[in-house]
Amino acid sequence: RFVAQLDQIDRLSKMVDELLLLARADSQSMVLDLMTHDSKRFLTGLMGDATVLAEAHGCEIRLSHDGPGNATFDARWIRQIIFNLLSNALRAAPEHSTVALRSELMPRSWTVTVIDSGPGVDDAQRARMFDRFYTGADGGTGLGLAICRSIVELHGGTITAHAGANGRGLSVAF
Repeated sequence: RFVAQLDQIDRLSKMVDELLLLARADSQSMVLDLMTHDSKRFLTGLMGDATVLAEAHGCEIRLSHDGPGNATFDARWIRQIIFNLLSNALRAAPEHSTVALRSELMPRSWTVTVIDSGPGVDDAQRARMFDRFYTGADGGTGLGLAICRSIVELHGGTITAHAGANGRGLSVAF
């Protein structure tokens, strides 16, 4: 019983931290450390940790990048978004499958997409998945994707989710 209480306290503490982060983002009081980065080098640099995460789920991550040049972003927060999306994709993906991390740099935008081959989610779930406290099937706090949306919006971007090919899987892009 004591361990269960500690787990609950840890979960509540995490939720409070996430709510504080969302409040700062919503009030525009969160200051981004925007710097220009080589987007391909940035993504290649996080692949070591991403590979370890994927292996823990019995999966593989495949990175692809198109377009030369740089993008301006806060590396710490974009890393958090990518790992949140990868973690979600890996939980949904069947064992021994591949999760794709795709990047496309164009003259005025940079798009990062995470694609899994899991069961996917229906239209109603996709419409709500970035809402606060919407947990879907995974039973999390329901704040991770809301945080992703807030951070992406602070960067001046958008985040969307679409059904994967043939109705399987999920594609989340920002």
